[in-house]
Amino acid sequence: MPNPFTDESRDARLKLGIDGLCDTLRSPESLHRIVMEHKPATVSTGDFALKAMLDAVIDAHKVRGDYRGIYRLLGTLFGDAVTERNGQVTNGTSGAERHKRPAPSDIGGAR
Repeated sequence: MPNPFTDESRDARLKLGIDGLCDTLRSPESLHRIVMEHKPATVSTGDFALKAMLDAVIDAHKVRGDYRGIYRLLGTLFGDAVTERNGQVTNGTSGAERHKRPAPSDIGGAR
């Protein structure tokens, strides 16, 4: 089975334009075609690459089942927007009350 990372030369160029990180990324032609086909037109190639990098980190946390790590990571990036709801810091279980099972006495009008 062919592997674009090892079987193709990296002659195609993706213009990232990320100052201080990378201006151009050499890419196998097949991966270049996929990126250009699936990248939203409203997103720069550089932003698409950065988002893909962040997604890879989040996916690694998901594979390990480290959801607290994802929460911490997003909190580091987006601050209170992740941990705050209506101006109040949440404990991660906000809204859970609506999923709570009713007590037997609350079912069928039992007294």
